[in-house]
Amino acid sequence: MKMQNTTSNGGLLPPTYATKIEIAAMLQLTPRTIDLWMKKRRIPYLKIGRCVRFDIADVKAYLASKCRIDGQLQ
Repeated sequence: MKMQNTTSNGGLLPPTYATKIEIAAMLQLTPRTIDLWMKKRRIPYLKIGRCVRFDIADVKAYLASKCRIDGQLQ
């Protein structure tokens, strides 16, 4: 069964997943930092067997909710 996201216009788009390396590059962090965030549950991820994948939309939403500007959450 495929997972699908529904867009505001009613169309269906497949979810976009990234590897740990791709997420690290996207966030300009090291893969080791991503490992630490995973261990501390600071970033959402999926584990399928031995494979780890990140839903890009979930990661962006989670980080946006934790974003701080001048010490205040946005």
